[in-house]
Amino acid sequence: DAKKSSGWTISHLRFSPSVSIEAPFRVEEGMADYVACHNESYVQANKFDVVKFCKRRGNFFLNTTAASIDDPAKRIEALEHLVSPKILRTLAMKNINLYIMDAQA
Repeated sequence: DAKKSSGWTISHLRFSPSVSIEAPFRVEEGMADYVACHNESYVQANKFDVVKFCKRRGNFFLNTTAASIDDPAKRIEALEHLVSPKILRTLAMKNINLYIMDAQA
């Protein structure tokens, strides 16, 4: 259990509505269309390289309490303080779409 070990879990999921998937089991670095991080502490101080599997122009989802901040300027400021500069730079350089949600609200 990842919570008990203070670790993280990576799930390699593949799905398609109409195409049979013929691919290796593991999703390698830079191959994922969608990456989700459900523990906001993982993006702080680059604790884990959570975006390394996301491909160029992919989608990164972050579950964060910052998403519940009503003022857009304050929300962005909170994200800038929360997410490490290295991760923000990677998101920008790879043109990755960032989606945030506070799933606990």
